[in-house]
Amino acid sequence: MARFLDLPPGSGTALSPPLFLTPPEQASLARAPRYPPRQGAVRLVSTAPGCPPAQGLPARGAGTDVTVRAYPVRNVGGRADHMYVTFDDGSNRFIARGGPSADGAGMLGGLRADNLTVTGRVDPADRSPDARGGGRLMFEGFLPGQSAVEAVQPAKDHAAGVNRGRNDYRRDSSSNSFAADVVESLFGCRVGDDRTWGGDTVLREDAPGLRQPDLQAFKDPRLF
Repeated sequence: MARFLDLPPGSGTALSPPLFLTPPEQASLARAPRYPPRQGAVRLVSTAPGCPPAQGLPARGAGTDVTVRAYPVRNVGGRADHMYVTFDDGSNRFIARGGPSADGAGMLGGLRADNLTVTGRVDPADRSPDARGGGRLMFEGFLPGQSAVEAVQPAKDHAAGVNRGRNDYRRDSSSNSFAADVVESLFGCRVGDDRTWGGDTVLREDAPGLRQPDLQAFKDPRLF
């Protein structure tokens, strides 16, 4: 389990986390993979194997908490989980989430017809379909000096691109792909485990170019 370590009062920045660790812990830290934050994150905790267990010190001052939770998906009998991302600066909360292009009966019909696509969206937390989602904690990070409105903008941009991209919705390309994309864009690592199907897949943001039909193949010599 990750630990947060507070500096003694008045110590400033003279001390660094390794000074608080035992020799075996320092050796483990030296061997751990490095994921450079892309937006200046100073706190990172994760239960997902794709991200390091801890990075840096607890944040001080203004900023936005970024949290990922996952809860069981009923349509697959609880065998898989759906991840969503919450942005909270203490004044505003937003939820970024992905999903299929149809819900309910339309989703089941779309799955049978194999014509569903992945969509992304960002909503004020109380208006999101995941407002009461709860679930197990997958990831917790912090973006210093950014309001929730600022911090969530990359997720909004990605949602708009994904909605143009027409990614097929399937086991390995799903709402979890969108959540993992959002975290990677901010913290440099992907979140997911064996219950969050699709977390390894990066969604494209633009629809692939339409292939021009081979008109010669359809030419009837009796008509041309």
